[in-house]
Amino acid sequence: MGLRLRLRLFSGLIVAALVAVATSVSVVPHIALASACSPTTSSAGGQTVVTFNNTTSCAWTVPASVSSVRILLVGGGGGGGFDIGGGGGAGGFREVSSVATTPGEVVNISVGAGGDGDLATGGTCNGTTGSDSSAAFASGTLTAIGGGGAGGQDGLGVCATDGLSGGSGGGGAVGLSWPRIGGAGTYATDNDPTTFGNSGGNTPISGCCYAGGGGGGADAAGSAGSNTFSGPVGGNGGAGKASDISGSSVVYAGGGGGGYFESGGTRGMGGIGGGGDGGTDTLNSTSGTDGLGGGGGGGGVQSTAHAQGGRGGDGVVIIRYAPVAPTTTTTSPNTTQPPSSSMAPAVTTSTVPTVSTLFAPVRTSTTIPTTTTTSNVKAASATTTTTSTTIQASTTTVPETPTLPTKYQNGVGSNVEGSSSLPNVSRADNSIVVHQDSLSVTTSGVSDNTVLPLSSDGSLVLNNTSGVRVGVSGFSSGSTVTVWLFSTPTLLGHALIDASGGFSATFPMPPGIASGHHHIVLKGTGANGKAATFSIAAVVPSKSAVTRSRAFSFAIMLPLIAAILSAAFLPSARKRRRKSA
Repeated sequence: MGLRLRLRLFSGLIVAALVAVATSVSVVPHIALASACSPTTSSAGGQTVVTFNNTTSCAWTVPASVSSVRILLVGGGGGGGFDIGGGGGAGGFREVSSVATTPGEVVNISVGAGGDGDLATGGTCNGTTGSDSSAAFASGTLTAIGGGGAGGQDGLGVCATDGLSGGSGGGGAVGLSWPRIGGAGTYATDNDPTTFGNSGGNTPISGCCYAGGGGGGADAAGSAGSNTFSGPVGGNGGAGKASDISGSSVVYAGGGGGGYFESGGTRGMGGIGGGGDGGTDTLNSTSGTDGLGGGGGGGGVQSTAHAQGGRGGDGVVIIRYAPVAPTTTTTSPNTTQPPSSSMAPAVTTSTVPTVSTLFAPVRTSTTIPTTTTTSNVKAASATTTTTSTTIQASTTTVPETPTLPTKYQNGVGSNVEGSSSLPNVSRADNSIVVHQDSLSVTTSGVSDNTVLPLSSDGSLVLNNTSGVRVGVSGFSSGSTVTVWLFSTPTLLGHALIDASGGFSATFPMPPGIASGHHHIVLKGTGANGKAATFSIAAVVPSKSAVTRSRAFSFAIMLPLIAAILSAAFLPSARKRRRKSA
């Protein structure tokens, strides 16, 4: 083979390699998705109340038409002290009447866990401080700090400690080194009108008997331990503060009561609002109440048995909002054609036993007359044939935006009226398959009739040029299923359910999708007439991730190109050396 021909051949190989790099499918980066929140939902005064009890961070999406919320945050309560310990301080109480937000905003929410009671000889000599509760809005993060752990001793009288500071402070303990003081209530001195907390109580200055101080509460300081002629008296926990955000008045964040040693004494009682009671010579201390952020009770001594302090109660986050009804207008009766900007891209459908009538979304609140357009639509896969499908504008105003489900399982949320079960989720052939009761939903990301691989965390992968393929069964024949893209609610389209109770279609993505986390949301009616909403996690990779992937692919190809060049020139060079010899 001549040198010129060889060069031409290997030049073609190099060009092919470069084209392969340039057109390679980008690697989808692993993006850690916070699990969706599963709050308890109720109503009060025509408003919606959502209560969060999760002690790990989760993501909550602000519903459509909501621009402001009222919020209450209570931190986790502090743990009680060991062996004649003080009561734990209550979690910090914070209530804000109006927080600015936007529909579709994703808010990370975490509820503070209660601190453990001090439990062992030779331990820390303090109950554990509760953790913070928080809600991270785009307008700023709101936090309610945890309650301070109570003072305690090691069971031998060697150490005795002050209460720790927190939203409310923990009470002091009793030991050979006493008196001890209660921890400071951070929220008592921060000059913020939305926060509440108080200090823990001290131990007796002197006397015959031992009694721990009470933990501080959101509305009052913990009482000091004291002595009377009949015996020691543990300090009572400070009272909590009331809020009606849930629809009725509930008291939150009460301090824990102090424990005592010696018969004939009186234990400190937990403050109203979930505070635990102190231990005695015959009774163990009690824990703070979960969901109220109460402090744990202080330990006592039972016939020389040194008792553990009670655990602090978990906190809570409660959000209340009143959806703003969207304004609608109507056009003149003589309007015959909707504006071109109000129509979404065409929706494609694959061949099914009975072809459903699909509707493109109308991104306007204007009433639009019926307009019928017939077009040839490419099949969704190579194995199906081209069909003719009727694409119509909706004859009504934009459908009501669905509310995201509150129950999630393996990255998929569902809200099926009358059903308490969780969705059954599986992933196969790069599709996410959801079954609940008699309903079934299958989704996958597609681009140029090719199914896109799921992301590393099992989410659908989408981009500005792709679509989402949706197939359903078990829905009410003749009803309509709407398909949406969240976080910012965008109607992708809606389709009529055929006589078999299903449909299969591909809905194109709107232009300009922001990179990050999204949800594909379907809203429809089951065959039993019950409303059903499903939410499937999706991700749009960032452009920088695609660029990094291609750069990585190019770096991999460089050695291959070098090898091709070597193969092209090395034989000719050897032949010339042989001729010269």
